[in-house]
Amino acid sequence: MIMARDSGRNTALMRAALSYEPTAAQVVELLLASGANPAPKNETGDTALSFALRFGETPVAALLRKAGAPEPTDVTKGPAPADVD
Repeated sequence: MIMARDSGRNTALMRAALSYEPTAAQVVELLLASGANPAPKNETGDTALSFALRFGETPVAALLRKAGAPEPTDVTKGPAPADVD
């Protein structure tokens, strides 16, 4: 059920990326290690990486990039991809 989606088509990885929890990076790391795909988009076109960038989750963004998450094309909602490693 790693790729199950909620009513907004968000995956568990997306929800973890915007959780604001101190353990968000560990949850994202666990989901990625369990086979979660970092690329899917929700119904508004957001990805786990776009959420992490928008909400300043720098460690999460780094994990998603390392896992091959595609860079978001719309960075008007948060910091530019180059601003977060």
